[in-house]
Amino acid sequence: MESIANEVYFNFSYYALNLLGKQMYTSKWSAISELVANGLDAGADNVRVYINSIVKERSTIEIFDNGSGMSYEDIAKKYALIGRNKREEDDNVSNKIKGRKGVGKLAGLFLSKKYYIVTKTNNLETSWVLDSTNVRDSDVPKLDRVDKNDVEIENEKIWNSYSTGTLIKLTDVDMTNFAGRKLDGLKRRIADYYLLDNLSANIEVAYITKLNEEIIFEVVKKEVAFQNFYALFETIPKLKSDHLKEFIMIRSKKADPDINYYREVLTLHPDDISTSFKIKGEREFINLDGNLIVISMS
Repeated sequence: MESIANEVYFNFSYYALNLLGKQMYTSKWSAISELVANGLDAGADNVRVYINSIVKERSTIEIFDNGSGMSYEDIAKKYALIGRNKREEDDNVSNKIKGRKGVGKLAGLFLSKKYYIVTKTNNLETSWVLDSTNVRDSDVPKLDRVDKNDVEIENEKIWNSYSTGTLIKLTDVDMTNFAGRKLDGLKRRIADYYLLDNLSANIEVAYITKLNEEIIFEVVKKEVAFQNFYALFETIPKLKSDHLKEFIMIRSKKADPDINYYREVLTLHPDDISTSFKIKGEREFINLDGNLIVISMS
């Protein structure tokens, strides 16, 4: 918005945005999950996270979706507005929005001083860059239009298969503390931000550390932490127990690996407890409908 004689609008500087980003995000994973949420909010049924850590301290991250994409007006009046409340624009989406109120661009700045946006609607594809590598703290952030070839999309084949969507490419992201074996941990961290059973979308992750390594996307799934959950008590059979593994390994504290063994995971229903453990009396439970029920154990 431009100021006029009787009105003066405030602007945010890079310094202010960086401060806000540090307050909003405590880790790379929370920032990445925010960018994933933006794709889900755009109606995507598939969001992919790709991390290229061949040079860890200068890693590249591409987060792209097949959502509705953004027109020039969307970018200028919505994306560039810090703190835009999407819920005010459509009362019907108040319970569907995953991202925070219009601060997704802070996640990009938290991760990288220079990132690209490529977005396409049914009519047009445009590319933009936010480059803060050589700016002063007092400068006002801006997006510059660039040629798509300047972006150098690493997953271009997949991206080109989308008719609509948005791609965020983050450059020179420091991933020195992220080890290759942490990929499963990354998927679990992303899964922890969402109720995956309630999403009508898939989230996929790929991670490479070697030149010419094949890019393989794996679907993010909710898993029990450390895979050592032993028993689950549920009042309705198969409510969540069908998500558990059938067996888990019980590791020996001794050095001998032969002592390790697998144990069957137990799922217990009130009837099972009453018959197996000979518990007597009555117990009150609140069912999924919020109603109080009494179960007799004798």
